[in-house]
Amino acid sequence: MSSDVVDLALYIDHLSISKAVIIENAEEYNRYFTQGKNDSLTLMTQNIRNVYRNIDELNVLLTRMKLSIDIIIHTECWLCSDRTNPVLSGYKSPPAFRDTSNFISSLDALLIQHKMHNNIIIVWDINININPDNNTTKGQADEFLSLVASHGVLPGHTFSTRNNSCLDHILLKTRCDNIVAVIKTDITDHASVLLNISKTIMRHNIEYKSVKRINYEAALAELLTTDWNFITDSADANIATIMFLSYLSIKIKCNQTTYCAKERLIRSIRRRDNLHKKCRKAPNNSELQNTYILYRNMCNSILKAAKRKYERQLLNNSVHKTKDMWDNIKRICNIRRGKTNECKELLSLSSSIDSVNIVNKYFATVGSSLAADTSANLSAELMVKKDNEKPTQTPESSFALFL
Repeated sequence: MSSDVVDLALYIDHLSISKAVIIENAEEYNRYFTQGKNDSLTLMTQNIRNVYRNIDELNVLLTRMKLSIDIIIHTECWLCSDRTNPVLSGYKSPPAFRDTSNFISSLDALLIQHKMHNNIIIVWDINININPDNNTTKGQADEFLSLVASHGVLPGHTFSTRNNSCLDHILLKTRCDNIVAVIKTDITDHASVLLNISKTIMRHNIEYKSVKRINYEAALAELLTTDWNFITDSADANIATIMFLSYLSIKIKCNQTTYCAKERLIRSIRRRDNLHKKCRKAPNNSELQNTYILYRNMCNSILKAAKRKYERQLLNNSVHKTKDMWDNIKRICNIRRGKTNECKELLSLSSSIDSVNIVNKYFATVGSSLAADTSANLSAELMVKKDNEKPTQTPESSFALFL
């Protein structure tokens, strides 16, 4: 299995992309991670509402946390018209629409444009409530989450950031270790959200399971050609039994093939099947249907890639063995057909003379059968030509329908 397939297999069941925590006091932030030197990126998003009024409280919050924030993102930056505007690196005030279809379509196009990037971080306040307890705009949130999930982007947290709604989002597509913290502050009615992402890639200890298959035909062939004199010549029956069992064990081990399978891949197959059963029981559950479709497509793509890798390895191993090469080709193309010399039609007859007559009739009529088939094909072609030319008159006692 290639490295890409292994990576997908490792994380297909790992739906939690971040470690998310809620912090009541800013001083508790250092309990959850230790900020290293040049090995991580820390960003913060805050619905600031009014830059002049709330910027001082934001500075106090940063001082209390004792953190060096690399990127600070402000949303809803209200600027006073009678004061000098501060220098901002970027500012956009999007119009508010209750219908999110245009936004979803634009987001889909944007994610397609950047699909080649391994790490994507999306930070915003778009007023789409993705809190799991949300029932008011659940359809809107499901459509949004299904879209970003189809591009491999998942929410870093679903905690409430304003009242009981999760409006301040951090969406991630990454394999790096990261932590998302929602800090309850009184700067505005929105909580502060911080992300710390390191350069190290998440790794999990995977247990490998192996399935052993015994080639009984090969083992039996070796046993049939074995000279058993070394056992029959033994005067002690106990020693002969031990020697016999030991020899059998050796031959069985020599004719074993070990197939390794990833535990997480097997679990993913079972989870896919369980999701399918749940979907059949709840066909009107759109959220469950979308989850199953995304999971099924990802799991099937991994299985197909693993199968192609295995078949490619079979062909490479038999490149210098012509017989094995053709056997592998037939196995891969599924064209192995069992050969039989029996003819049930001939054996079912009671008289051997009748069987011989059937064989003679078959070979004697090969030419006439071939000629009849050729004539039938020519007649069919002529009929097609006649059908294409609609006749103006039809013979009597006939029925025709022209369309």
